[in-house]
Amino acid sequence: MVSAQDKTAGPFTQFANRLQWENEGEIYWIDALGPDALRFRSSKSLRITDEDWNLLPQSFVQLEISISEN
Repeated sequence: MVSAQDKTAGPFTQFANRLQWENEGEIYWIDALGPDALRFRSSKSLRITDEDWNLLPQSFVQLEISISEN
């Protein structure tokens, strides 16, 4: 599941390996998936299962996530 919360700015919450956004009863996750790809997931139940389903295993990606209020 999601690790401890790192930072919140505007509608986004930053975690160690993902950005999360909640809006009007929906939740969205944005994850890095390899060096040049993003994975977007969403749910209207405010719960997302952390399953890879048909995705191939990916190598470790060093992330640098930065969010700020403007």
